[in-house]
Amino acid sequence: MTLVIERSTTFPTKRSEIFTTAEDMADGDDRSIVFHVYQGGHHLAAHNHRVGTVVLRAAAGPAWCPTH
Repeated sequence: MTLVIERSTTFPTKRSEIFTTAEDMADGDDRSIVFHVYQGGHHLAAHNHRVGTVVLRAAAGPAWCPTH
């Protein structure tokens, strides 16, 4: 689990983080990346409250190489 927004941050806020995939993404692949959004301060996701999900379409490219 990656903490993107720190506790007691006022809203609205804007944060960014670069993530990479573990597998190559070829052109034409219909792959998505799912982020689960949790509320809470515990380091284990199971001990926090899931408030939603964000689904992003993955860009084609080699694994471990961020694209912008």
